[in-house]
Amino acid sequence: MAAPVAPAPGDPEEAGGPEPARNAEPAGGSVPGGASAGRRPRRVRGFDVAVVAGYLGLAALLTGGQWGRPDRLFHQDNDQMLFEWMLARGARAVTGPENPLHSAALNAPDGVNLMANTSVLGLGVPLTPVTLLLGTQQAFLVAVVAYLAGTATAWYVLLARRLVGSRVAAAVGGLVCGFAPGMVAQAGAHPHSPW
Repeated sequence: MAAPVAPAPGDPEEAGGPEPARNAEPAGGSVPGGASAGRRPRRVRGFDVAVVAGYLGLAALLTGGQWGRPDRLFHQDNDQMLFEWMLARGARAVTGPENPLHSAALNAPDGVNLMANTSVLGLGVPLTPVTLLLGTQQAFLVAVVAYLAGTATAWYVLLARRLVGSRVAAAVGGLVCGFAPGMVAQAGAHPHSPW
């Protein structure tokens, strides 16, 4: 006697297989309006706004001693000065004919490839208006506040949506991740780290 042959997975003649879902998502993964089928768009709650505002407030509080003092630097002055120069360089590249990827101002006369020296164009270009209006130190401080509050907010969103059931626990987790000693220590010198 020959043993019966099992049908291949996905074979339409397979007996006892699961029925296709009646409200299955279209093959493209979303409906034409942009929202996934069966999913409601996430709405922002008052608690979410309060958490993000708290993170921004804490980041502003941590940098509060720097805002009105252009002569004052964070604890790692050489790195801060380099990043402020890079922010100014990004603003000059946006507003003028300078090459954003090379500068002869460093390593003269040959110059340097700025992409190999963490030129921070990803921060310098969007912060061009702040740099031009308020100066490089204020642009640097905006980047530091965004670094701290943005990291905490990203962790809060991840925790609240995917990992924990309590928004309070997610807010505490975001606070711990975004304002951990290592994050605060790096914020004064490397505002590009979490990006």
